[in-house]
Amino acid sequence: MAEKHIVPNLRGTAIGKGIIIANTFVGVGRTTPWEDEENPPAPSSTDTTLEELIIYKRPNRLTFVTNDDNGEITILGGKYRALTLEEARDLQAQQVLIQTTFSTADFGGPADYRQIGVFTYVVPTAGNESKSILLPSEIEDPGLIIHLTNRSPYYCYANHGETINLLIAF
Repeated sequence: MAEKHIVPNLRGTAIGKGIIIANTFVGVGRTTPWEDEENPPAPSSTDTTLEELIIYKRPNRLTFVTNDDNGEITILGGKYRALTLEEARDLQAQQVLIQTTFSTADFGGPADYRQIGVFTYVVPTAGNESKSILLPSEIEDPGLIIHLTNRSPYYCYANHGETINLLIAF
């Protein structure tokens, strides 16, 4: 019996929806200096976690986006517009914005970090399921890493914070 198959282009949109609903957190780690602080090593495709995890934080914004010259979101000079799930389906969207802001309040004081990771399917320990910030001891399963950045250190001190905008394409 002959068969013919097709995989619809919506598979990208399905991946994006998975990121949005899969208990996604942004983690920061690595307090130890790199050998060359201005030239951190490239992450490896076999890395599955952050070194010296400090905290995981739920994104402030997690949404499908599309390129739009009149969009309200700017990332690396590009303009984007947030989409509803229905718009994402119609446009077969293949980009998700993950936006997280870190401040000293999140760390309980000053902190410095050199790694950023995005993790899906995170399982907090019992009693911590609704928390927006998780300490390492409050994570039962760190989830699956979908993005990792090694970078020069960011020093988060009083009156300073950092908004991280990550555009995940699939």
